[in-house]
Amino acid sequence: MKELAFFESICCNVLLYLSTNQPNQKQIEIMENTSPSVKQIALNYGILLALISIVLQVITYVTDNYLDRPWWSSLLSFLIMLGVIVYGLKAYKEGNHGYLSLGEALKVGLAISLIAGILGAIFNYIFITFIEPEFVNQMLDLTRENMIAQNPNMTEEQMQM
Repeated sequence: MKELAFFESICCNVLLYLSTNQPNQKQIEIMENTSPSVKQIALNYGILLALISIVLQVITYVTDNYLDRPWWSSLLSFLIMLGVIVYGLKAYKEGNHGYLSLGEALKVGLAISLIAGILGAIFNYIFITFIEPEFVNQMLDLTRENMIAQNPNMTEEQMQM
């Protein structure tokens, strides 16, 4: 009886070894243990995106286009944002041995955007408060001029609304 139980355990172990493919399992375990940090990737690429966006805003301010916001500035901002997020996702995928799920991609992309958005909001606060305190009044005046140009028959009460 002991010999039969010993034979069965050997057969079970051999079958288990053949069915689980241990070298691949070890590689999967290594991949799971060495996945890159979402926080680190998001921080690096979020800061990069924020800095590039701030430089673009400074360029539009220096060229005196900050009130009009030309189309090339908006297009360039969108392309830069898209490029930095894609490169951040690519860096995460390379650090994760070529694997990137949809959930991870959304998490990394959202984290990059969140960090860049927070830093951009801080810069905009500094810009409106210290660099160009009359920015809000200038935007209101420009909006009023555009409303009058588009609809010259508008009354003062309609403009106030």
